[in-house]
Formats: sequence, structure tokens, C-alpha cells
Amino acid sequence: MKLLGLLLLGTISLVGCANKPFLSQAQVQEVAITNQYNDALFFANQCIDKYKDNPDFVTTYEEISVRGLNASNRTELMSSNKKLSSNQKRVFQNFIKLRDECSQGVLSRLNSSPFYSLFQSKDTSQGIIEASLIGDKITIGDFNVKKIEIIQKLSNDVAVLQRNLSIQFGQQHAAEWAAESNRRATSAAIWAGGMQGMANSFGNTAQYFQNQNQQLMQQNQYRAPVNTNCQPNGVGGFNCTSR
Repeated sequence: MKLLGLLLLGTISLVGCANKPFLSQAQVQEVAITNQYNDALFFANQCIDKYKDNPDFVTTYEEISVRGLNASNRTELMSSNKKLSSNQKRVFQNFIKLRDECSQGVLSRLNSSPFYSLFQSKDTSQGIIEASLIGDKITIGDFNVKKIEIIQKLSNDVAVLQRNLSIQFGQQHAAEWAAESNRRATSAAIWAGGMQGMANSFGNTAQYFQNQNQQLMQQNQYRAPVNTNCQPNGVGGFNCTSR
């Protein structure tokens, strides 16, 4: 019975492993990277939105810098040949200081992420043209044209990286699944062998008890009772005869 219990326990374990849903390390990594990226974007939107009513933000987006690719004043700002006034420089510098807090928060949330270098490069390029605008080296129009180019490059780079990561993780997952399938096939073979072993065990056990029962029946088959007759022998004993 103890052996039978072990066989049943082993069989249940093998069946459990075979039916367990498979989650590859590639899937785990892909989800982690995606969640990290989405968390950084969520923070960026919240951070910038926090300053939407700040006077320096309002003035910057109205007079100096386009807010995104679909800003209503995009054409006007991109075609402007003006340079910053003294007051606009002060406003713009205050804007940059607050905006950089958001940018640093994004980078900190992308730490160790494959997207980190893309956003860091964007911030570096953006800092260069902002310094040029403040230094009167370029016009507001030139600044916004370059800013749009930087935003579009980041968008394209992110799309390419996402596609490459998807291919990479897809290949890794396929390799892991192939290895897991082989492992499960081996487990299934062991399980089948265990089931056959149990069947053999049950058959052997049944035959054993059948043999034992036959032996007992033979040993205890009906025999005529033995009658013994004893008579005193006159010397203190008995003389006994059996028939």
C-alpha cells in the first residue's frame, strides 16, 4: 500500500506539471519593460499637467515653444523669425527648470530600461537647441522646427525599439517553449511509464493474492476427523489407538 501511495503521488505530480500554464522568462521580461515604460510616460503626463496653469508654462507654450506635434499654434511658431526678448528668456528659463524636473523623473523611472538612452538623447538634443535659442543663435521658428524633428525622431526610435524587442522576446519565448515542450514530453513519458508500472503492480498483487488464496484453500481443504481411543494400561498410563 505504501508503494501504491508513492506511485499515485508521483503520478499526480507529473500530471500537475503537464497541465501547469507556461510563462516564459521572455514574457516576464517583456511585461516588466512595458510596465516600466508606461509608468514613466504616466509620470511625465502627470508632471507636465501639474504645471499647466503656471504662468511661465502658459507663456512659453503661447509665445515660444510648441506643445507637442498637434499644437494649435504650431504653424505660427514654426514660421516665426523672431528671437527671444529679455522677458521671454526669463520665462523660458523658468519653464526649462520646471520641465527638467519632469524629465529627470522620467529618466529615473527608465533606469536600466532599453528606452533610457532614447529619452536621454532626446533631452540632450533638446538642451542644445534651447541653449541656442536663449543665446540668440537661432529664431523661435528655427527652434520649433528642430524641436519637432527631435520629437519625431524619438517617436520613430521608440517604435523601432518596441518592434525589435517584440521580435527578440518572441524568439526567446519560442526557444523557451520548445525546451518546455521537450520537458513536458519527457514528463508525459514518465507518467505513462508510471501508469503502466501501477497496472503491472496491480496485476502482480492480484496474482499474488490469488495464489495465496489457492494455497490456503489447499491447506484447509476438508479432511475426515481423527478419532483416538485411549484405555488405561494398568500401570498408570494409557494405551491409545487412532483411526
